[in-house]
Order: sequence, then structure tokens, then C-alpha cells
Amino acid sequence: AAIACISLLCVRIPNPARDTTRKPDLWREFREGFSAMHAIPGMGWFFTLSIAVWFFIMPVGVMFPLMTLQHFGGGAFEMSLIEIVWGREGVFAGGDAVMGARTYRVSRIVLVNLMYLIVGLSFALSGLLSPSGFLWFALFTAAAGVSSSVFNASFVSVVQTRIESGVLGRVMSLYRSFGLLPAALGLLGTGFLAEHVGLTHTFVIAGGIICALGLTGFSIPSVMRLDRRA
Repeated sequence: AAIACISLLCVRIPNPARDTTRKPDLWREFREGFSAMHAIPGMGWFFTLSIAVWFFIMPVGVMFPLMTLQHFGGGAFEMSLIEIVWGREGVFAGGDAVMGARTYRVSRIVLVNLMYLIVGLSFALSGLLSPSGFLWFALFTAAAGVSSSVFNASFVSVVQTRIESGVLGRVMSLYRSFGLLPAALGLLGTGFLAEHVGLTHTFVIAGGIICALGLTGFSIPSVMRLDRRA
């Protein structure tokens, strides 16, 4: 925490001017954020794809302990290992690698879509493994953890560079609000999926849909143009 706070001393954080004559209005700020998002061609689709991907990631992420214990017959050590490579190692390795870069030789939109494909393939391949394939499961989980962190960091980076700083907070709040409901619905369906669909089938289905969403992102021209420099 100290390192994170001290690092902010080296960063210039803009402080855009505010209109103090208007009273706070949640509905007005919601509309302003929505308008700012849709004022940029392709940004609405970009947001929609990201929210849809998280909808299918959330229930699978909750099932990692069940998958480890029930399908692979692991114990506390194996379950802890999977939680580390999915939740912590992926976030640090992926997020630091992307956000620490000053220049992007590859379009960040291409990067986001590629990460969707890697996450989806990791989930699908994990669901196809036999009970003796725990090592491969750990490797696929690590790949998914890094990839999900990379696409999340790249997504935020694209939004920050394309949305005006004065409305950036409203747009990001809008994204988090819209993303929270599908994620919650996905979590609520975890028990049903595990019991009626099956753990391995859920991994395969969710992974296949995430791959399809990644391919969809490549097929929308307005989305692909979001990271083009002037």
C-alpha cells in the first residue's frame, strides 16, 4: 500500500474544472456519461462486449475450487494454488505488464480481443481435461488469469485515452454499474450450472461463448478503429 501511494507522487492527475452552479443530479450525470460513451463510434459495442465477457467469466471463476476438489480430486494445496494463479498472479503479472508500458506497438483493441480468445480457450480446454490433468489445469488457469488482467487494463487504458477527462468518471461509473448486474446474475446461476449442467460442461460452454465474443470484436469495424492514432 505504501509503494502504491508513494508512486502517485510521480503521476500528474488532472483536475478538470467543475460547474459549481449546477446541483448534483444522478440522472443527469447518468445521461451525460451515456451520451459521452456513445458519442465515440464503436465505444458502445466495446463496452457491451466487455460486460458480456465478464458475465461468463464470473461464474467460472467461482467454480475453480469446485473444479479442483471434485473433478481433479485435489486438496487444500491444489485449491490454494489455483486461487493464487487465477486471482493474484494473473492480476499482478498481466496488469503491470500492460499498464507499465508507455507505448503500444500492437493496437490495444487487438490486444483486448486476443485476450478474450485466450481466456475462452483456457476455460474450454480446462473443461476437456481428464481428472489426471491438474497440472494442465493450473497452467490454463494461469493463462486465463494473466489474460483477463491484460484485457481489463487495456480496456481501461483505451477508455481513458478516448473519453474526455471531465466525463471520464461518469463513463467508468456507468460501465461498472452496467457490469455489476450481469456479473451478479452470472454468480447467482453458478449453483444451477454446477448441478444441472456440470462443472466441465460449464467451463467448455462459457469458454466457447467468450471466444465467440472475441471474434465478434474483430468483426466490428468501429470497434477496431477505436485505438487508431490521429
